[in-house]
Amino acid sequence: MAVAVWDRQPCAEELLLARIESGWRPTATATREGDVVLGYAARLADGGGSSEELD
Repeated sequence: MAVAVWDRQPCAEELLLARIESGWRPTATATREGDVVLGYAARLADGGGSSEELD
């Protein structure tokens, strides 16, 4: 979903939820410590965040 369709500037959590609802899933990046989901989407991998809707 493009930001331009919002009537205001959405927060990072709203953007992540919109992506998840449209079927997007984060992919892990290979690092020296192993595969890691980077960025705000890492909230999905570590269970962080305030939204229970992410599961």
